[in-house]
Amino acid sequence: GQIKKVKRLDVLLEAMKDVQENIKLIVAGKVWKDDFSVYQNIIDKHQLGNRVQLDIQFISNDKKELYFKASDVMVLPYEKIFQSGVLLTAMSYGMVSISSDIPAFRDVVDDNIDGFLFEKNDSQKLAKKINDVASNESRLNAVGDSARVKMLNVYSWDKIAGDYLAII
Repeated sequence: GQIKKVKRLDVLLEAMKDVQENIKLIVAGKVWKDDFSVYQNIIDKHQLGNRVQLDIQFISNDKKELYFKASDVMVLPYEKIFQSGVLLTAMSYGMVSISSDIPAFRDVVDDNIDGFLFEKNDSQKLAKKINDVASNESRLNAVGDSARVKMLNVYSWDKIAGDYLAII
């Protein structure tokens, strides 16, 4: 993906200072109409360098898959968006998402069932949500499984094609 102001990486980085020390963050993507030094300053200010892995460039499809498979949770602290391919991709991998409670995410995520929502732009609530999710591995697995099932039953190409054929 792209690193854009509207995706609020700053909120996630601010949350990281209050997240359990054993939790690592991967930030991957190309900067688009933004200045990464703002984010680097937050990383430096909170001494997060050893917990944040940066891959600030175009991410190939092979590398995207690697990152999805290497991660347990996708955090999407967006301020505004119309839809998110990365959310649907994460769910298709059975990955848990923690997303801001904006309409585009509320339309897809059933909070505490197939993903988690937090109050947008609130780094403290995001940190609490990350810590809560990380502290319950069986819950993490159950929510990830529910996300994958939702993708198969609601958002898969087979389901969409079947729905389309039913109306024509």
